[in-house]
Amino acid sequence: MVISGKEKLLGIQYLRAIAALMVATYHIPAQVPGYGAMLNHAWIDAGQLRAGVDIFFVISGFIMMTTGRELSGNAFLRRRIARIVPLYWFMTLLLVVIALLVPSLLRSTNVTLGATLGSLFFIPYHGTAQVHFLSPLLAPGWTLNIEMYFYVIFALTLAARRYQLAICGLWFACGSLAFGFLIPHLSIAGFYTQPRVLEFWLGMALGAWHANHRARVAPAIAAVLAAAAYAILLRNPLQLSTDGLIASGFPAMIIVACVVEIERRGALPEVPILGLLGDASYSIYLTHMFTLGVLRTLWVHLPALERLGDIAFMMIAITALSVAGVGAYQWIERPLTRLARHFLTGSAERGAPVAVA
Repeated sequence: MVISGKEKLLGIQYLRAIAALMVATYHIPAQVPGYGAMLNHAWIDAGQLRAGVDIFFVISGFIMMTTGRELSGNAFLRRRIARIVPLYWFMTLLLVVIALLVPSLLRSTNVTLGATLGSLFFIPYHGTAQVHFLSPLLAPGWTLNIEMYFYVIFALTLAARRYQLAICGLWFACGSLAFGFLIPHLSIAGFYTQPRVLEFWLGMALGAWHANHRARVAPAIAAVLAAAAYAILLRNPLQLSTDGLIASGFPAMIIVACVVEIERRGALPEVPILGLLGDASYSIYLTHMFTLGVLRTLWVHLPALERLGDIAFMMIAITALSVAGVGAYQWIERPLTRLARHFLTGSAERGAPVAVA
């Protein structure tokens, strides 16, 4: 991923690949009854794999702070829309078609006109798939709804470049303080002001530091990285909220900072497969539920496959969703994005990647 004309941060690409696979692996146990025991041990909680979302949010703030600050608010939003909307709309409409034509393939998707329009325009709703959570029809798209909210605030504050970091921090902090006290959790306002939104600001702060400070720091960087990674995956002995800044947000920021620093020190090797998966991470994220649904259907109807067991299912699932994601990236995401960029910006140049999960 090119951050500037002189610098290419492979580490961010690697983290995008890892975060996408974390979220996909988190969703695997729900596909086959009884699956998932192997992922839960005394020292690791498989439920914490959803912290890949927190890594994505920090990455997003970091990327926008290092690539988007020289743009006008209008140009910034056009580029972001061209990057996010095409594949998201394609997968959402595909889900609607499947729900209308072959509803047996889906578990709890309830398609209505209101839900479809809300999903397409990033307005979450209280659907049947998520009883205690607002989400669009394409369930993983809830992160995109928050991402678009962040983009709007970022664009509106671009004119105040010198004070943008402080303004965004104040805005997100005030919203988070109101969350739960003045704003109901299960409301659209509550959805966009949940404390997790502050993770974008953590990424922005990291991006600002990265752009303005070239000093090499943290001599024990590998140990710090390992500790932060373990903090995200451990079995939460302090019973912290798995969606909290302390349990996931700050460790995610530390992980991103450590990887960037390792690459700055020239100690990060080039791993083509991770680079490719990083490029395809947006496609992996949006297509993995479809891939897992197909695999689940095959698995439960073919006894020979079912006898292979949980470990085999996990390995096959991760391989399948990775291959499907790369295919979607090459043949769906890239052509649609080029078309959208040409239409919205008059350019087919490659933009900053989508850092969501």
